[in-house]
Amino acid sequence: RANSMLRQCGWCGETSKCLLQFGGYEICDGSYSNVCVGLSIESFEPKHGPVEGGTMVTIRGSNLGSRTSDITSIKIAGLPCEVQAEGFEVSRTVVCKTSPSSTPKHGVLEVETSGDRHIFPQPLFTYKRYKVHDVSPRCGIVAGGTQLTVAGEELNIGVSMSVIVGGTMCDLKETPTQKEVQCTIRNPVVGTTRLQLNIDEGLVSSPTSYEVVPNPRLGSLSAASSIKSGGIPLEVEFRDEDRVECVQSLRLLLQSVSRVNGEEECYRSGAKRYTCRTPSLRVENASADSVEAHLLVDNHVIRLDHFTVHEDPVMEPINNTDTDGYIEWPVSGGRELVLNGRNLNRVPGIEVSIGGMPVSIKVTMDHIVLTPPTFNQLKEYRARVKKEQAAAARNQRDTSRSKREISRSKRDTSRSKRDESRSKRDESRDARETAGERESSEYSAVVNVRLGLWESTAGRLYYTNANAGGVPYVAIIIPIAGFIVLVVVLSYVGMKYHRSQKTHRRTLKTVRMHMEKLEMRVANECKDAFTALQTHLTDMQGDVADIPFRPFSDFMTNVLFPGSETETRDLLAKLSAPSSKVVETPAIAQFRRLLREKEFLQKFVEVVEADPNFDVANKCKMASLLVIVISSDMTYLTEVLFSLMEKLIDKFLAKKNHPQLLLRRTESVADKLLTHWLNYCCYHYLINHAGKSIFTLFSAIKSSLDLGPQDEITFEAKSSLNNEKMLRETIEFKAISGIVRDLNKFEHPVTLLTCDSLKQCKRKVIEAVHRNKPASQIPSIDSFDLMYIRSGNTPVILRENHAPIVEGWRKLNTLSDYKLEDSCPVFAMIPLSGDSEHSSLSPQAERRKTSFLTTKRYRSKGNLITAGMNTSESEKSDERHQVYHLVKPNQDISETDTLLCTKMMSEVFLTRLLSTKGTLQPYVDDLFDSVFMSRDKVPPCIKYLFEFLERQAHRHNLIHNQAYIHTWKNNSLSLRFWMNILKNPHFLLDIAQTPTIDSSLNIVCGVFMDSCSTSDKGLTKDSPINKLLYAKDIPRYKKQVQIHYEQVSSLARPSLDFLYGLPPTGLNSTVAVSELLDIASQYHKQLQSLLLPDSPSLNLRFTSLIDPSLQTAHNMA
Repeated sequence: RANSMLRQCGWCGETSKCLLQFGGYEICDGSYSNVCVGLSIESFEPKHGPVEGGTMVTIRGSNLGSRTSDITSIKIAGLPCEVQAEGFEVSRTVVCKTSPSSTPKHGVLEVETSGDRHIFPQPLFTYKRYKVHDVSPRCGIVAGGTQLTVAGEELNIGVSMSVIVGGTMCDLKETPTQKEVQCTIRNPVVGTTRLQLNIDEGLVSSPTSYEVVPNPRLGSLSAASSIKSGGIPLEVEFRDEDRVECVQSLRLLLQSVSRVNGEEECYRSGAKRYTCRTPSLRVENASADSVEAHLLVDNHVIRLDHFTVHEDPVMEPINNTDTDGYIEWPVSGGRELVLNGRNLNRVPGIEVSIGGMPVSIKVTMDHIVLTPPTFNQLKEYRARVKKEQAAAARNQRDTSRSKREISRSKRDTSRSKRDESRSKRDESRDARETAGERESSEYSAVVNVRLGLWESTAGRLYYTNANAGGVPYVAIIIPIAGFIVLVVVLSYVGMKYHRSQKTHRRTLKTVRMHMEKLEMRVANECKDAFTALQTHLTDMQGDVADIPFRPFSDFMTNVLFPGSETETRDLLAKLSAPSSKVVETPAIAQFRRLLREKEFLQKFVEVVEADPNFDVANKCKMASLLVIVISSDMTYLTEVLFSLMEKLIDKFLAKKNHPQLLLRRTESVADKLLTHWLNYCCYHYLINHAGKSIFTLFSAIKSSLDLGPQDEITFEAKSSLNNEKMLRETIEFKAISGIVRDLNKFEHPVTLLTCDSLKQCKRKVIEAVHRNKPASQIPSIDSFDLMYIRSGNTPVILRENHAPIVEGWRKLNTLSDYKLEDSCPVFAMIPLSGDSEHSSLSPQAERRKTSFLTTKRYRSKGNLITAGMNTSESEKSDERHQVYHLVKPNQDISETDTLLCTKMMSEVFLTRLLSTKGTLQPYVDDLFDSVFMSRDKVPPCIKYLFEFLERQAHRHNLIHNQAYIHTWKNNSLSLRFWMNILKNPHFLLDIAQTPTIDSSLNIVCGVFMDSCSTSDKGLTKDSPINKLLYAKDIPRYKKQVQIHYEQVSSLARPSLDFLYGLPPTGLNSTVAVSELLDIASQYHKQLQSLLLPDSPSLNLRFTSLIDPSLQTAHNMA
């Protein structure tokens, strides 16, 4: 009992709780009592359960306790029911699990708490024993999809139910009834088993077995083509009769590339045969090979290869029709009628009827030849059909006679009304017959053409006794036609001058209009270019945080072995092996000592270069191997290098070659050794000085390109520095500033363009997430999916769906095609998944499961991508097509369409080139400043090289010609070292290069070479645009190069201290010695003959080594 005087607390009947009557947070609005209501039960569910127990009974009432421990016991039909913690609601709801019962019975519900006890008399809870009598069908295929019907007794009891067939769950289809349970089996296992039906803790097996058979195998198909209207009959025959017996449903599915589907049910027409009719497929501009056909055998899908859907036939009206749509035909017949049309025999089975009477035909692609029946034949056919219809109607009337007798009284009451309506119909019929005697005449016959569900009326025949030649009509038509011709000729003569003047004025107006449009477009382009020229990119210096320099070992590996051929990769793999895993044999150790002999090494190089079959690739390989072996002693390597260089210069000038061509090409081992030596010695300078400028220029070019459209296929860009790779088409786009969430749910800002393809969007997203990270640490764009999180809607995954093919071309989707709805969209990176739970967003439809466009081939100049489906043998015959992103390559403008074209002349875009050039100019200037640096920062190796070249010029009496020395310095330093680094910045930097960036870097490299050249070729208006672009800057750069060379020449001669302390290449020298030993083994006779006169001791050491080494060199790890 509550103390109402102190707390004003009592029992609230409205909420069945103990609440304050007033003044509290929650008060009672209903009936209020100071005495708490005792335990009461309102209802419980369910009312039936299996005798095996386990049924979760939910009891609802009031004052059922504040915790489960307050309930001392619950009994149902005299048996204990175990209280469950789950589902308990204080005072109102209790859940308990029933105990097993030995026999079916029923009884009351009894609940007892620590302070009260209540018995719920009605309704009673009943223990029932459920049974399974039969399962139908008795068999199914292993693919699943078979709908099972379980017949039995008391099947709607309990709470939880599951059906298991051979260890596989069967999904319940509807709420079970007392006699029947229906479910759909998933993926059973082949074999015979019995069905198990579980209700709560009860388990009952079916008395009959269920057999799972393998999927049926397709035997033959009567036809593999259809039309868009469908209705073409197909005979499908399978191989195995026993498997067909277990098929429950068979459907024919047609699916177009735009995801328009058509589906029809098939019916069984034999032991192993089904008959299907093709569904209609209403899709515009569907080509014959853009449709996939499948047989859906329950859950088993059989693809029908080479199935084509053609356009519907097209019929033309009957020739020589008269004014009311009829053609007269003799009642005696005897003549052939030709119907004209298109696509008439692409699909067999076309039928023609005249007046409903089928006729025999001969069909070609554009014609149907037939012999219409005589009037008597048509009349007999109509009488026979009418007689059959009357017999059918009579049978129908006999079967419904009893019903008519029952409703006779009703008909009698309405007879007057029917008589009245009958008189009105007779009057209407008389009027129609009077207005159109020929339409209702028995002499009229409609010509119908049918193919499947497609039907067309070609015209009408009117049987007449007139002469078949039609002379009276000709006599009437000829004068009328002559009069019409005369009127046309007179009108033409009278209006010729007027029409010519009107056409001339229209042409002038059209030309003037297109000229104005072209002028406006040119003005807009110039305005945009000028604006871009005045508003430069944000200074890139602030964004350069940590420059991703490659380690020295990686840098030298890229320099020594830049190729990607299989042979180079295999050699690099062996050179990268740890020293602990490579055994150095005595022969290899002895040959390593021989390579330390300068005289032997020079003879070795001389022998291999004397062989014309030892090509440039082998010479480059040999130079790289020598650097790996000798780089531990850079002093010896330098001595050998310049000794070989001196012999190379002597040999080159002895052949009376032009001195300026010296060192222009890599034609010897010495040339390549010089390149590697410069890279080896200048690495630290690149890291500390010039590398930052190279990276800044690369980043500036990349940022400039990302601000405008870039074609993913042709690699053309709006902001390209290369005229040949500049996007000339006017592309409408808009920048979108959004947010991207990485895989760790952190948010990053990102800027995308509406013209970006999906791959370009993913690249910008991954770069925004992994900003300032080396390229090797950035995941691939193929490793994740991009999800667009729409505000208030379900997130969608952006997928690279494929647009339809139009005239042999398919366009890549851009970001604008995905219809982003938010001003600041939010994207999320999600792990790559083949079948995502989210919906997919695309302008067409969901991407097909099979792989589309799995082959690509890039072709030069045209930049064409030839793509085709090759995912299966059946798709190898598919039509190949071309792909484009923003513009179609090689779409030249004809002279006649110059005013109507959408592209502008190349000269219009010169302002855009100037804008891009002006944007990048500070970074190009900074590059030249860092390369042609002040004298106090010059690497000692450059001074050492320049001094050597000057000595060689003096030795050959060329010191007076400074142009020769300048060219030698350019060919040895600028061409071999700087150009290699500028064209391949990824050698030094851990970055990702693209063809679009490479095209702009090539322009900078061209400017670099022109600035170092001594020749001064005059520029004209016909010079290439890329040459004219930097024409005013090259003289300034040339002067900077000249001053730099003079400052280097004025430096003191360096010591060889700069050669000490350089790190090793990181590659296995033992493997390199072994590879050199293989080369020496191939030329051992020539080498022995060259060593014998001058160095007998070296020859003896080499001879004692070479014979056993021929066997051991090839067997080393």
